Amino acid sequence: MSIAKKQKELINSKYLDTAGLDFNRDISGVVMTELDRVLTEYGDELMLTLRKQLEDDETDATGHLKGKLGFNTKQNSNELLKFLITAPDYWEDVNNGQPKGTIVPIEDLIDWIGHKGIDTKGIGAKSLAQVIQSIIKQKGTIKRFNYGGSRFLTNEINEQSMKDLSLLLANITGRIVGLSVAHNFKSIK
Repeated sequence: MSIAKKQKELINSKYLDTAGLDFNRDISGVVMTELDRVLTEYGDELMLTLRKQLEDDETDATGHLKGKLGFNTKQNSNELLKFLITAPDYWEDVNNGQPKGTIVPIEDLIDWIGHKGIDTKGIGAKSLAQVIQSIIKQKGTIKRFNYGGSRFLTNEINEQSMKDLSLLLANITGRIVGLSVAHNFKSIK
């Protein structure tokens, strides 16, 4: 279908009157507001998915990562809209696994053991943490993920999901611009 036919279709549709977009404002403001809304919806859904995956995989025993996982959208002075994921520094270790040869702090392992509810009678939490620390140093983390991480983030945010999000944002931007042209054309009539 040609651009002219699409514009005529929009002009004749009820969508223009019910879209809720203020075309009397600068079109870039309308685009940014709509993109921010869509990215916020995307972020809310993504956070639910990531938290559920951490829970299902039982890879966040302390609950700290799940509780501090978040996002924000931010517009800089060049009018670029950024989508930022916020998480504690150790998210990469959960996602990618603790690499072989690295040393996890004993205190972190004791905290993890306590949250997992692991019975330490007879050996003690510190001794068990030292054993776990030694195994991680030799093999990396955890056997269940082939001594790699859970991929909780990179399973969801990958090349395909970024292409899909990009396409969605491009379609929304195109639709707003199309609606703006149609609105301006309608107001000239």
